[in-house]
Amino acid sequence: MVRDMGGQHVGILGPLAISQLHKNNNSNPSHLNLVLDMLEVRPSRALVVGDTTLDVLCARAAGVRSVGVLTGVHKRDQLESVGVDYINRLDELPRLIQKIDGEEL
Repeated sequence: MVRDMGGQHVGILGPLAISQLHKNNNSNPSHLNLVLDMLEVRPSRALVVGDTTLDVLCARAAGVRSVGVLTGVHKRDQLESVGVDYINRLDELPRLIQKIDGEEL
């Protein structure tokens, strides 16, 4: 389901269903590009939140900024080594999104 909320797209998607459509759902951004296309969102207006280096690499390959969260197996230095844009706690995401909302890539 995709709704337009005052010029902003709000989407509710089944991430598993999207990744199942694409067998190369590692750092290959095809599934991310599909979601961006479905939501009609430019990569410069999106964020990928993930806890692995593959999440960061996928975001970079699609031209999307990445937020690393330290809830997975990969540590801060590993996320930084592949070029994560931000590292944050999950509960701090709303504040981070507000902060960077007006930034351009």
